[in-house]
Amino acid sequence: MPTYRVYLAYPTTPEPIWNWAETMVRKDAQTALQDSYDNWVASNPNPLPPPLAECRKKVDQVMQEILEEQHDIH
Repeated sequence: MPTYRVYLAYPTTPEPIWNWAETMVRKDAQTALQDSYDNWVASNPNPLPPPLAECRKKVDQVMQEILEEQHDIH
């Protein structure tokens, strides 16, 4: 399955700051985004994030080759 790096922020958080970031292994980018948002909400931040549609967001697919290289290094 593909690996994604997901970044989320309140709409008022200035760029380039992100309030939440995590790596997700999911079937597609939309699932990674939704699951990451759900984890952010479940972490009980104060204030709670607005609906996902109102958040600033970025989803990057991580290249498998890079992950394998990092694994070999460690």
